[in-house]
Amino acid sequence: MKYFSFAVLLGIQNGFTTSASLANEKIYEAAQAKLGDDVLLSSTVTAASRSDSGHRILVSSPEGKQLIQADKLIIAVPPLLQNLEPFDLGDRETEIFAQFDSSFYHTTILRLSGVPNNVQIFNRGVDTPYNIPVLPGAYVFYPSQIPNLFTGFFGGGTVELSEDEVREIIIDNALQLRNAGYDVSDPEVLAYGNHSPFQLIVSSQAIANGFYRDLYSLQGLRKTWYTGAAWHAHDSAALWRFTERLLNERVIVG
Repeated sequence: MKYFSFAVLLGIQNGFTTSASLANEKIYEAAQAKLGDDVLLSSTVTAASRSDSGHRILVSSPEGKQLIQADKLIIAVPPLLQNLEPFDLGDRETEIFAQFDSSFYHTTILRLSGVPNNVQIFNRGVDTPYNIPVLPGAYVFYPSQIPNLFTGFFGGGTVELSEDEVREIIIDNALQLRNAGYDVSDPEVLAYGNHSPFQLIVSSQAIANGFYRDLYSLQGLRKTWYTGAAWHAHDSAALWRFTERLLNERVIVG
């Protein structure tokens, strides 16, 4: 319900708010300009020592290894064990984060002739309960402002697919539009992005056992705080608000 919220419904109905330039990266460029040399790009945390008295974070960057010392730490990556392995997790953290599973999500730009530019194509299962599509597969093809170019969103399944496998299934899904009477020929994937892991989940039994109570109890433990979709929702505006409140009410004053 948080993922498919009232705000999302209003966005679908009235249009989503975006920048005048339609460039979503502008907010990150502004943040980078403000932070200046304190931003490390193309860098990876390789080891960390975390304690209530402070943190020591070893980072591998294009300029070589760098040691960061900090009083507090905010982590925004998807909290899967393989992502958090360098962060010196304790037993309690490991036990909680190990329960997460995730789905997979890919975005594409597709050249798709034979489909009108004012038509959105939603994947629906013909012979499945509630017409849920067979996944992994395309969720939807959205028309763009450029004729014959569509944005395609793809996901589902429990096994991560290669880029070639995703492209093949996307093209096969597009060709099935012929069954709906569209004169589709030679679909082509022009651009591809992999946003996996996506939408972290746990079992219903874990939720009943208090998983999210235990998860939120980690906020502030060992002077470490967390933000990101796993802690709130896959909603950019909601996450900005969540992070602002986390900083102002918990991190800065703590």
